[in-house]
Amino acid sequence: MDFKKLQLIFYSLVGGQVLFAGVVFFMLQNQQEFADIPYFSIIVPAAVLGGAFVGYYLNNQLLISAAEQKTEEDQLMHYRRRVILRLALTEVGNLVALMGALLTGKITFFLFFALGMAIFFYFRPRLVEMANDYPPVK
Repeated sequence: MDFKKLQLIFYSLVGGQVLFAGVVFFMLQNQQEFADIPYFSIIVPAAVLGGAFVGYYLNNQLLISAAEQKTEEDQLMHYRRRVILRLALTEVGNLVALMGALLTGKITFFLFFALGMAIFFYFRPRLVEMANDYPPVK
């Protein structure tokens, strides 16, 4: 799997989240009744920030074994695992924020979604990051 395919996965995930956000926003404009779920005020920030923190932590734990990858293919597969893991954990928080907005009608949860998307873009696959994290193959 080459790097362009990893970038395609990233942009596909971005598109899915943005599309879902648009659907949620549209539904909020047309919905009259919402559930009063007070604990979502705790769950949404915890999911967004927790997902980003756990993704960052696990990425760094996997980075420890980066030097053990002996071939370019092994390095790319290892990097791919790191990127997909951190993106998946961040995406979960973003989807929880959107579900919170959909269920409660609170547009403020879109701010947490925006924060999550900023973190998601920070975690995007970058050639510079890969070049810095993996030693040249001999």
